[in-house]
Formats: sequence, structure tokens, C-alpha cells
Amino acid sequence: RINPVGISLRSGIDIDEMVQMSKWAIEDGIDFLHFSEINMFELVDKYPELKLSPTQYFRREIKNFPIITTGGVKTFEDGQRV
Repeated sequence: RINPVGISLRSGIDIDEMVQMSKWAIEDGIDFLHFSEINMFELVDKYPELKLSPTQYFRREIKNFPIITTGGVKTFEDGQRV
């Protein structure tokens, strides 16, 4: 389980490094990625021009691999956005 934004910035690890670490974990045989976020709809700070959430950014960089995302889904409409 990882937090692709937020705490990562405070610890000195950015989203691209999180993507690379995730790719290494996938190569080592993990079954899925689990994102634990406060707000899964927050946009990636590093690339505001892309207008992508962390999940969308990871999906762009890591294709065809299961990603579980939690955080900030409070209504039916929020669930439809996922």
C-alpha cells in the first residue's frame, strides 16, 4: 500500500519515483497496487498541466496492472468518477 502523493513530497519521494518503485515491485511479483489517499481526486502536483489524478497518472505509466484506490469517495457520483 502506497500513498502516491502528499506524504511522498514531505519524505522526498516524488510521483515518478513512486512509479519506478511500483514497477520494481511488479517485477518482483506483487499482485496489485493499493493507493491509500485522503482524496483520490486530487491532481498530481508535479504535472498540473496534465490535469490527472495520481491513479490516472499511474494508469498512464503502468498499463494492464490492477490498482486499488481509496480515499475521498463519499457519494454515488464520486464512485462513478473512479
